[in-house]
Amino acid sequence: MSNATSDSVRPRSTQAARSEAAVKSFLEVALRLVGEKGSARMTLSEVGTEAGYSRGNPGRHFGTKTVLIQELARYLRLNAQESTERVAKTARGLDYILAVARVYISEENLMWVRALHIMQAEAIMPDADVREQMQEFNAITIESIEHHIRLGMEVGEIPSDQDAHALAVIMVGLVRGVMVQWLVDDSIPLDQIGDTIETSVARMLGVPDDRLKTIGA
Repeated sequence: MSNATSDSVRPRSTQAARSEAAVKSFLEVALRLVGEKGSARMTLSEVGTEAGYSRGNPGRHFGTKTVLIQELARYLRLNAQESTERVAKTARGLDYILAVARVYISEENLMWVRALHIMQAEAIMPDADVREQMQEFNAITIESIEHHIRLGMEVGEIPSDQDAHALAVIMVGLVRGVMVQWLVDDSIPLDQIGDTIETSVARMLGVPDDRLKTIGA
């Protein structure tokens, strides 16, 4: 009985693992292709062959390209979250906010950051397939930053007489804008301006001068 149960479970487990591995491969390839040519020019069949599978395999997993893009947007959020957690770890408040600024202007995160900015640009079009997913991505990012701004306000790191939501929107725009410039012209020295970005964000938040002196030190 025990062997029969084990034998019957193992194929299903193996199949599920293979399916999960295939989906991850498709998303990784889609991330790269979007970074190279944009989501509009990417095809499901291309994702399949580039990932080492058949042309029709992605269609069996996702159904349509729109669903693939939706899943890719979620995968982008996961990449952003994992990158932030590696840098910020247990940071809260101002330290977390400054860590996020570093995440967005790091060459280490180039693949997903490039794909994110391309999908953001595509989302400008009112009928873009990716518009809703990028709206959600932005909302989650801004909400997280706003939460930590409020935490900073609670402990006195950040003046509390400010609009936390507006500050979060402006901060995201600042760091993403810098990265867009670098993606167009990689002669911009990201490493050198990293400390300046942190100081600029802190000043924008109204951080007191004595705390500013410790940033980037």
